[in-house]
Amino acid sequence: MPSDPHAPRDDVQAATPAVRHIAKSAARRGLARDAARVLGPALTIGAAIALALALADRLIGPGIHWGWLIGIPVALATLVAIVRIATIRRGPVHATWTVDRALALDERLSSAVSLAHRATTDPFAQLAVEEAESVARTVNVRRAIPMHFGKWWYAWPVVAAAAIAIGILLQPMRLLADHIAIEQARLEEARRSDATAAIDEAIDAITPAPEETPIDDPTIADAAEPPPELIAPEEREALEQIRKQLAQGERTPEEARSEAANVLGDAAEAREQRAEETRAQEEALRKLLESMPQSAPGDNTAGNRATQDFGRALRDGDLERAAKALEELQQQIEQMNPEQREQVAQELDDLAKELEQAAQDSAEQREQNAEQAIEDLRDRGLSEETAQDIAQESDPDAATDALKDQGMDEQSARDLAERTAEAQREREAAEQAERDAQQLADDLKQSADEAREPERQQKPEPNQQESDPTDGAQQQDNKAPTEQQRDQSQQDQQQQQPGDGQPNKQGDAKQPSNDPGKQPGDSKPRPDQQSPGQSPDGAKGNQSAKPDEQGQPTTDPKGAPKDGRPAQQPQDAQGSSNSPDQREENEPTGATNDSNTPGENPGEQENSGQAPGGKQQPNNGTPSNGAQPKPGEQPEGPAPFDQQPPQDGGGAQPPENAPPGGAPGQPKDTAAPAPGQPAQQQPDSSGDPAGQSTPPNNPNSPGSGAGDGNESPLDNLHKRLQKMSEQHDNASRDQRAADALRKQQQQLLDQMTPEQREELMRLARNRQIEQGDPEDRATTPFDARRPGEHLGPQDVAGQVDNPNPAPRQASGDAPAQNIHQELVDRREEIRRAIEEKRVPARYRNIEEYFRRTAEDAQKNTDAAPTPAETPAPNAPSNDS
Repeated sequence: MPSDPHAPRDDVQAATPAVRHIAKSAARRGLARDAARVLGPALTIGAAIALALALADRLIGPGIHWGWLIGIPVALATLVAIVRIATIRRGPVHATWTVDRALALDERLSSAVSLAHRATTDPFAQLAVEEAESVARTVNVRRAIPMHFGKWWYAWPVVAAAAIAIGILLQPMRLLADHIAIEQARLEEARRSDATAAIDEAIDAITPAPEETPIDDPTIADAAEPPPELIAPEEREALEQIRKQLAQGERTPEEARSEAANVLGDAAEAREQRAEETRAQEEALRKLLESMPQSAPGDNTAGNRATQDFGRALRDGDLERAAKALEELQQQIEQMNPEQREQVAQELDDLAKELEQAAQDSAEQREQNAEQAIEDLRDRGLSEETAQDIAQESDPDAATDALKDQGMDEQSARDLAERTAEAQREREAAEQAERDAQQLADDLKQSADEAREPERQQKPEPNQQESDPTDGAQQQDNKAPTEQQRDQSQQDQQQQQPGDGQPNKQGDAKQPSNDPGKQPGDSKPRPDQQSPGQSPDGAKGNQSAKPDEQGQPTTDPKGAPKDGRPAQQPQDAQGSSNSPDQREENEPTGATNDSNTPGENPGEQENSGQAPGGKQQPNNGTPSNGAQPKPGEQPEGPAPFDQQPPQDGGGAQPPENAPPGGAPGQPKDTAAPAPGQPAQQQPDSSGDPAGQSTPPNNPNSPGSGAGDGNESPLDNLHKRLQKMSEQHDNASRDQRAADALRKQQQQLLDQMTPEQREELMRLARNRQIEQGDPEDRATTPFDARRPGEHLGPQDVAGQVDNPNPAPRQASGDAPAQNIHQELVDRREEIRRAIEEKRVPARYRNIEEYFRRTAEDAQKNTDAAPTPAETPAPNAPSNDS
């Protein structure tokens, strides 16, 4: 009976064990034979495709890894074969039918599988199953279903091995590609990676770690502050931007290295310049202090010894030792009696006067040097304005460019510019030293006032500042003792005359009062002179000492008359060298005289209108520190040393005989206005206009200064001396930072290959060409004449370009008008040649030469007499 190949799967489970085993073994072996039959051709095709891809890649590119070239085609072929095998898979009934046909069993096994489910009910089916069971014990499945791999299984390993060999052994030849461009791209990528790594290394090297100091500085080794940065934030941002542009391909490696090295070099140069300026200022201040006259030794008291030690250290220029001596004096002054305190105060006043006189002498010498520098430049043929600009220039490069624009050759301009810039830097350092000396003098005056009346300079208690105000009656009771003390101090002042035991130095003579009815030495203002909003006693609600309480006369800070009366000069700041005529000459027409406000600091009043040494300065309409005085208040004095904004020569008042444009080292826009005209307010260092940035607490008020508002003048002087003594350490720190930056710059350039160095030099030459820099360029004579013209060496280009040239005449017969016109034509031809790029732009001085020559020729033409007309020859007579 024929069997059904598509019998249900459950029939196999109903068959006898032997038949069931044969069916499952035959099914598995049949699946393996189908897999071998399908997979062999698929692998061969995949290996052939891989071989073709590997060969093409190695010949023409793009150079893919051999694993991808071979693995992907073989994997795809295997996947296709597996899908095909899954679709042709057959069951156990078909497997037994295959065994019956192979062994000629007359379908015994397949019939038993098909009839196994009816064996219990059908005798015929039971007989067929028993017969198949006996036959199944003798069946060999391996012989019935043999494995045949075929020739494909010999082909695909060979093809795959060839593809692998080509991928590994052969390098990409890229026969259709540009080998030069590929090699350049590879080298470019390598250089880009090296440049990026070098810039990153430089950034990391100049970035200090939080736990260490970047430079060996013993002064900050134990400081609680974080270590200083070697570069400024904007410089670090520039390096980061260069690295980012390099990574994005916007810059070449050579340009990136060059720009990064320039940034490091500029940063190092800035710190070197700052260190040099700091050293110059320190040296100028030391020379100024050493120029102070040596005082005669006094008695051997404790206070006098401390004061003399302080004075000697100050005159020696040793600010650190002076600060220590002042600290010792502060400790001793509390145990002194009034006579000793007065002696110490007098010594401090003398030191202040000596400082002012030394600053004045330095200012006069500086002005003379500036005038001499301008005169030397004028002797070289420069105009007044140009000589002033170059003399005030502290940058040698800018001065060199300015001199080259005036027609001077490169080397001469460079030498002269370096000398001029060095002299200007010395003058700027001297000017800063004068300002520092004046600030020290002001602090010395305030310290002298504190030494006389130390109890008035005591720090207020915190509970006094935060306590609630008392009623009016209690306030009036508090004012009464103050008025009594002030009246008593005024009586003592009137009794104190020259020759009564107090030294009468030059310039200490009492000046008569401006107001009628006031006695000499009486500094109490009249009620009609008091500022609005102030009580008659002048109290301001603070603990500051008052000039009239200290026995010191009050003066007008400007020192100028208000209603036509003579100005009252400060007694301790105005020397005898300033005569009334000199003071009248120094006073501008527009100066005003405000009545003195009680409670203001004497040091402010004496300094607010005085130059170093007590010299009266012209008032520009604003106080010296750039803040407008409010009604009822006096102008503030100079800012403390640590609060003073940096000034480039613009902070000092110009002298009376200063040339137009301001004193040397001072910008033109800060020059003093004409007398009687209001001064234009200049912005301060913070960018605010003058008069709008006055702090709430006056730094020069009593009890304030270089430090906190509650500190005494002696404390402020001590802090100022310490601040000034740190200049040497600051200069050393800047120099070490500059050395570290130079080292990183050199390392950045040393890592360049010879090819990169050559490329960098090429870029530098191109930049010089673009900027018109004649350095490192070979120059040849330029001939602007067109070729083919039969001209001699004496013929100029103007005759070639001019379509109607004038006939040349002998030099003795050429009229002046023709010479002038010819010079004008030559100048026009040179200008046209520059515009048409036939000559470099730096030859513009040729055009300037012709312009000046033409102007001189025109002047000579106007001054020359008109030549007499030549008489016409007689007509021939008829007789002849």
